[in-house]
Order: sequence, then C-alpha cells, then structure tokens
Amino acid sequence: MRILIVAATQGEVQPLMDALGMQKSDEADNLFVPRHISVANCSVLITGAGMVPTAFALGRHLPHNVYNPVINLGVAGAFDKSFPLGEVYEITKDTFAELGAEDDTRFISIEQLGLGAGIFNPTSSLDHFTPKIRTNKATAITVNTVHGNDATIAAVVSRLNPQIESMEGAAFLCLPRAEGALHTDQGSVKLCRKTQPRQLADRACC
Repeated sequence: MRILIVAATQGEVQPLMDALGMQKSDEADNLFVPRHISVANCSVLITGAGMVPTAFALGRHLPHNVYNPVINLGVAGAFDKSFPLGEVYEITKDTFAELGAEDDTRFISIEQLGLGAGIFNPTSSLDHFTPKIRTNKATAITVNTVHGNDATIAAVVSRLNPQIESMEGAAFLCLPRAEGALHTDQGSVKLCRKTQPRQLADRACC
C-alpha cells in the first residue's frame, strides 16, 4: 500500500510531516517523502490553497503515480455549532457551493443547468483502512471565499445545510471522475479540523 497525503499548505500537516521525518522529493518541490525506510510507503503533496491549485497539482502528479489510499487533510471551518473545537471529521459528501448560475435571487446548481456535477463523495472511507478507529462524519461545501458574514452564512445554510467548509475538498474528490485521471486511487477521503467559532459559523482557515 502506498499512501498519499494531500494538503493545501504545509502548515496544516507539519506535525505529521515531522513525525514521519519528511523531506523534499527530488521529483517535485511540492512533494515530500520520508527519510526513513520504515515509512517509505507514505508521501505528502502540498497543492496550494484553493480549488484550481489543488486540481492542477493532483492532475499533474497522480496519472504518473499509483497510490491507495489518497487522503486529503486540512483545517476547515464548521457551520454546525455542536462540533467541538479541534475535532477531526471525515467528509462523506462535498459540494461546489458556488458552481451554477443566478436567476434574480434564485440559485441554479450546475446539475439543474445540465452542465455537469457539483456534488462528490469519497471513493472509500477511512473505516475501510483503519477498522479499529472510527472517525466522525460530516458533509461539506467547497468555496472560493470563506464565509465570515452572517447574511451569507444564513443563505448558504438555508440552501445547502452544510456542516463544514473548505477551499479544496470537492476539487480533491471530483478528480477520480475525470477521464484517465486517478485511475489507481480507490480510497479518496477528506479530513477536516475545526477552527475558532463565530456566531452562526466558524471562521475557516484552509
């Protein structure tokens, strides 16, 4: 089993990288591999923040490398105020919240437009790979602009009722659907960690 950890920024996974003794790969500046042979089956790919950098980095790296599973780790904000600060959540569904069109005050999703898909699920669960460890589950949205305004928070909660938001999640999960891409990835999941709460939602750092 070869494991790939995908993160937007190095700071989000630095403790893990330190624990595994990661160093930069000769292959690419954003790819890190272990110094020690005992964890040689795990690599870390830093994509950059946002949907486009994530899709670009994965689309460039994965067609030439075989991994199973591929795990997206990162810090996210939560809309669900019952989520304890600092908890880890496995994402079971992620939606491109802004992908669609406006018709006056009505939002039309990309599915309703007949132009593609905007909702994605992992191809596997962490429970499959770590049966003795059960993770919390949550649904998420992926956004270009992290929510920090009460009116826009209320609007997206009313429309999609998400529990968590990030800036990369759905971009990570949608790639297995791209023709010829990620053909070896069968364990795509996303983990989120909650940030400081703010009234209706939490400010997110992704």
